[in-house]
Amino acid sequence: MSEIIYWIQIGALSLAGNMADTAPSTSTVFSETFKSQDECEADMMKMRLSKDSSATRVKTSGVFVDGDYNQITISMPVNLIGYGKGFIHFSCVPLKIKG
Repeated sequence: MSEIIYWIQIGALSLAGNMADTAPSTSTVFSETFKSQDECEADMMKMRLSKDSSATRVKTSGVFVDGDYNQITISMPVNLIGYGKGFIHFSCVPLKIKG
């Protein structure tokens, strides 16, 4: 049985809440799959990078790949009325599928 690695975009939303006693919360979502990290990050840069966001290259390690790798993370502020202010962080992560 062979294994195929695809790359997906993950968004993590961190909100501080609109009241002092509201704890931060996070949520994750993903988009379409990509055949390579470069393809995934190029799409992410095109779709998510704007004047209100910043891109950073960071070293990370994955669950589905051996060792560390560098990835681009795009961060931007959000203000969700009724839920609070915070940040959303997008990155591409590998996903291993057995075929």
